[in-house]
Amino acid sequence: MLIFSSAFPAIASSDAHDFFSAAVAWLSDCTSFNADELCTFFTQTEAKTQRGADSLHTLFCRTNGGEFAAIRHRHSSDTWQWITTAVFSTTHTQTAAGGAWVSVQQECEAQYPGAVPLALRHPHPLALGALLAAFGGATDGVLRVQSQPHLLDDTIDGIMQAAQLLCVSAQCSLPVMYVSTQTWGGYALDLSHLARSVAGIAHVVVEPSRDFSRHLQRHLRKISMHTSWREIPERGAIGIYWPGSTDNHALFHAWKYSNSAHFEQTVRDALIFSQLSCRLPCTWEQVREAVAQKIIKSLEKEKSDSSRFDDYAREFDHEITLREQKIAEAEKEIQRLRGELLRYEADADARNEAGPGALLKAGNERDFYPNEILCMLLDAIRDSERAQPQDSRRQHVLRAILQANELEHNPIKDRRERIKKILRGMRNLDASLQRELEEMGFSITGEGKHFKLLFQGDDRYVYTLPKSGSDWRGGKNAAGDISRLLF
Repeated sequence: MLIFSSAFPAIASSDAHDFFSAAVAWLSDCTSFNADELCTFFTQTEAKTQRGADSLHTLFCRTNGGEFAAIRHRHSSDTWQWITTAVFSTTHTQTAAGGAWVSVQQECEAQYPGAVPLALRHPHPLALGALLAAFGGATDGVLRVQSQPHLLDDTIDGIMQAAQLLCVSAQCSLPVMYVSTQTWGGYALDLSHLARSVAGIAHVVVEPSRDFSRHLQRHLRKISMHTSWREIPERGAIGIYWPGSTDNHALFHAWKYSNSAHFEQTVRDALIFSQLSCRLPCTWEQVREAVAQKIIKSLEKEKSDSSRFDDYAREFDHEITLREQKIAEAEKEIQRLRGELLRYEADADARNEAGPGALLKAGNERDFYPNEILCMLLDAIRDSERAQPQDSRRQHVLRAILQANELEHNPIKDRRERIKKILRGMRNLDASLQRELEEMGFSITGEGKHFKLLFQGDDRYVYTLPKSGSDWRGGKNAAGDISRLLF
């Protein structure tokens, strides 16, 4: 069972010697093989060896098109066999990416039917860390492969770069993990820890401030680069943007998780799980094929005893048989997942949820907070339902929609009550009240005798509030005006 898969571009000047040197650092720490033994294996076109619970299989081939090198390490226990495969190549199928590539995969196979692993949470293989230390720093689109977060500049250039990354026009081969600031500043998790945990798997890109987020939203709204621009992470949320399509992204909201560790683990697991199905630019099979072709050409020239050729052909046929078995298992899993997808789509149709058969398209507006647009639609439908003739077809249809979409929690009602509580009896907007308004999504600036309240960075929603009110009714009236404008 494949549990980890990733590939990252390496520095163009890298070669197989650098790859094997990094492998020595990795394998000498986690196996019983010493550095001298490993160096001996790595000088051969193909080598196999075993000691105790560990076995190694290495491949190396140099052709006119570049260099290929691969290592497969197996570690066996009574219950499970862990297989780590690392590959280096200076040529690959993704010709647009250019340069050298390194890939790492990890599998876990049961030694007997029904074996249950102690933990199969997505790992961060030791091989990946060693190879990143050797090959990190290569350019991937507009970013570099690194184990630190990329902090965007709080300038117009930074906004333009963020727009490129969110619109998938930055030519990055790795996914981009975009981290937004919280309403009151700061971030929902440890950025350095997050970047280290996904190094070599994704780029962690961090916006510098809430103002930056607001300017970015305005910029994307102005240029309307793609229909999914509204899916921008904000107020502490994290967005993952996979290369190739503007629709291929996912958002994770910090408020849904009990703590930052749970939040980070969920985002990381989703990222790694999504990478399992991605095609790698360099694989064990590609290196094995290159080695086989080189050996066959050598044997044809030698025209010597065919026993060596027969042995190699037998081993290669065995490898093909194993691969065909894995392909068959993967096809079964694909069929199972297709069945689940069909059941989900049928359930979605039956419940009139978003999916095939949905009644409405979302349009170009986005939620400022969870379920905002849905609540507004339900309020409008409720008002319309009350105005319809009793027992009319229109009344029945609207009532059915309301019943099918009833919410346990109404965020609009909560915000109306909260703005009333904040501004009730207000004579002046002190620091404590300003902070409460900022937590609701307002940015506040002082202009002369008034405060200017901007909601969610959207300049369509601005309210002017006196710095000092004449009586207690001023705050109540302001709360009513703001509720009518926004909620």
